[in-house]
Amino acid sequence: MSKETFDNQKKYSDTLPKKYMAAGALFFNKHHELLILHPTYKDRWEICGGIVETNESPRSACEREILEEIGLSRSVGRLLCVDYSVNTEHVENLQFIFDGGVLTENEIKQIRLAIDEISSFEFIGVESKEDNEKILQRDRLGPRLIKALEAKKHNKTFYLEKGK
Repeated sequence: MSKETFDNQKKYSDTLPKKYMAAGALFFNKHHELLILHPTYKDRWEICGGIVETNESPRSACEREILEEIGLSRSVGRLLCVDYSVNTEHVENLQFIFDGGVLTENEIKQIRLAIDEISSFEFIGVESKEDNEKILQRDRLGPRLIKALEAKKHNKTFYLEKGK
């Protein structure tokens, strides 16, 4: 490729819209309770996952984040949902949620938190109406999470926009 062709492609590429992606996984214990993490840098809980880096697939990012955040080397299962939204900084993003499966009691004991990033973890119920109301208190993640749980239960995958 000539330098002129490369420069033209770079100029074109620079005009394309910029979006970011994040990927997370749903993990459960044997009681079908959902693993949530309490980040040190936020006042709200999250699921395991994070930002997709340059030249990284959402699945690879999710598996990397699992290892970084909770110290487990796990492959994720199928895609449960992808959600398009615009965040509070007016930046477009795509959020992927994968099925992480059920953690054994031994795996739960082996969880090692990234102490600079995650202060604690817990398992929460997801099956009752009250559980869903608690989940929906998380403004953007809540609706996405409810649909991901539905996708898991009914063996579906959902495309969402702002959680719908």
